[in-house]
Formats: sequence, C-alpha cells, structure tokens
Amino acid sequence: MDGSMSQGALDSDSLAVSSQSRAKRGVTVGTKGMYEVTSGASLTFSEPDATGTPLCAIKAGVRFHGVPYTFGNGHSRKEWIMLHTEDVPPPLLCFGKEAGLQVGKDSAERRAHNPKSGIAAMILTLGNPVVPRKFTARNMKDIQFVDTDKQFACAGSIAGVKFYVGYANIQYDLRIQVYRRVRDDIFRLITESPPIACPDSGVQTYMMPKPLIVSRGDYIGWSHNGAGMIAYDTGGNNVVWNIGRQGKGVNIDMKNSGSLTFSYEVMYNNHCEGHMLYKASAPAPLFHSPELDYAQVLWMKMDDKCVNRVRDLERAPKSADDDELGIEYCRSQSRSQSQLLPPISGGMSKMASISQSMNELNSPYSEWVKRGNGCWINYRRYGPRRDPPNDNCGRWRQLN
Repeated sequence: MDGSMSQGALDSDSLAVSSQSRAKRGVTVGTKGMYEVTSGASLTFSEPDATGTPLCAIKAGVRFHGVPYTFGNGHSRKEWIMLHTEDVPPPLLCFGKEAGLQVGKDSAERRAHNPKSGIAAMILTLGNPVVPRKFTARNMKDIQFVDTDKQFACAGSIAGVKFYVGYANIQYDLRIQVYRRVRDDIFRLITESPPIACPDSGVQTYMMPKPLIVSRGDYIGWSHNGAGMIAYDTGGNNVVWNIGRQGKGVNIDMKNSGSLTFSYEVMYNNHCEGHMLYKASAPAPLFHSPELDYAQVLWMKMDDKCVNRVRDLERAPKSADDDELGIEYCRSQSRSQSQLLPPISGGMSKMASISQSMNELNSPYSEWVKRGNGCWINYRRYGPRRDPPNDNCGRWRQLN
C-alpha cells in the first residue's frame, strides 16, 4: 500500500479519533447550551489544550452552541466547551451551508467566511395568478370589494399592481384600495390609489405614483364606479363587497359575500422594524488559520470572564440518583419553609394562624412535580392541607 496515497485522509482521521478520545476522557458537566463571548475574544482549538495552535478567535457578542466538559481533578481541573457549528441557524456561529457557503464533496467540511449584509428591502407579492379567467364583473357598478383571504403579512408599502383586464374601456374610476377590519364584516378604507385607466385588455401593470402605506393585517381591495373589468372565476377566495362606494373615516358594512378568485397581484416592499435581524449571515471569526478547514472538533476554554452560558438547550438526562436527590431536596425545602412560618398566637387567632401557615405550604401541581421523582404527594392534591379522596385509597403515594 502506498504510504503517501492517503496521508491526508490518515491525518484527518487521526485528528477525529484524537478529539473523540479527548471527549471520552473528559467528563461532561452539563447539557448542550447556548453560550456568548461577552468581552474581548476567545480562542478555539482542535484539542482541549491551550498550548496548541489556535484555529480562530471568536469576538465579543457572538453566540454559539456547545457542550461543557471537564478534564482532570482538584487544582488541575479544567473546563472546556465543545462547540457545535453544524445544523445551527444564523446569526449564531456556524460554518458550511448554514453560513451561506456552497459545500460540495470536494470542499472542506468547515471553512471560515466573510459575513454577508442583509438586503435593504424585500419585495413581496399578495394576490392571485394574473391569468385569463371566465368572467368579468361588467354588471357590478358603483361597488367596492375586499378580498378577506389576502392579508398583508407585514407592514410595508404597495409599489405597484398587476391585473388582467377582461374588457377594456368600460370601467370608470378604478382604484386599488387598502382596508382594515373593524369587526365581523365591518371595514374601514385606509388608503387608495389614484384612478387607473384600462385602455387595453390583457395583463396590465400599474406603478403607484406614491406608495400606499399598509400595516400588518390589512386587506387588499378595489373599487370602480363603472362596470368591472378585472377577470375572475367562481370559487376560491372569500370576497365581500358593498354597493354604493364610501370613502375614508366611516365604517363600511360589506353586506354581500361570495367565493371568487380575481386575477390581480400587488407588489409591496417590506419596511417593518426588525427586517434586517435575521438576514445577515453567521458572524465570521476575527482571524482563522488554514487548519480550521480540516478540524473535526472545535474546543473553547471556559473562562467566566469572557464566556457566559446564556441558556440551556437540552434537559439533563435522568439518573438512578434522581429519586434520592428529589427526596432530599423536598426535605430541605420543608425544613427551610418550616422556619419561615408566622408566629402562632392563642385562641381563634392561633387556629387561623395554623390554617394560614399550612395553606402557604400548598403548591400547584406544576410546581410540586418539579421537586423530583421522590416527592411525596397527596393522592389527589398537593400539599399538607389537601385531603385524600377517601381513607381506603391511602393518604400518600409516591410519584413514578
């Protein structure tokens, strides 16, 4: 066998085996969690050994997924975090396809990258396919429509509209409108376009001279004084309409409704706040070495001064000691709570104080079951003042 033929493969395999063996020799001290570099920069290594060559540096403000491990005992004890950078969505630290890289069979599995900026605006569409349809509303005059199946998913501005004209030059005062629901079938007209001329049949595109501002949850609609010209089919969307057009500032009762699909589509830009939040790719390291492309595992030293665990991502696995720990926890809680009972006075106030003190120890089920599998509870309720359903069933039982 040629020793030079697969030297690279042997090196990468040896790195993987070495890292995995390191993890096995270490003891996990927690579950997978989300971490953040809080200040400065933190170095990553291919092994949990700070004397090695750093692969990259992660700057402050970057969050990542990882699992904590501990190595050694006593004064020589050290804590490290094994980073997870695969199947992690941006803007968390990740490499490969999640970060926007084209990773193929001939590419490295992990590669540093440059962050990509988000887009200033996102063009969305709302409506139905603009295609020829069987009918037109030629006999429906002086009317306003609302397509209640078409709501704006975010705040923005309508830039233009495209629709299919079934019959040309029969309309009068066609306007694209935006409605907001008041209640049930009561709507208010929020804004509308100038009159749109339809000189030709077929697909027509109209760009707004001034964008129409919309809010999330608004509805698209339109109106015309003369005969209708937008083609439609029966069935599909729930459309309501009112005969006798009304303007802004009044509640409009859309008394009529039907299932109709009109050939129209509005184009609007998304300008809502937070639009840029998840449109930037994962953060790039401050620096990286070429070895980063071939590292099988990334390790980061746990330093409380610059790395902080933000929250847990997985629950701790159950062990055989859970029951014993749960019982001990309940005992300690009972001792601590018994010391906080209010003083008991004589007479009726004494009985009231006892009852009040005991009732304060009662807990809802959601809180009581958190005490562990060894908690002793009442058969039906949870706390010292709760009675069992009957004496024959026994007063106490243990949670499984």
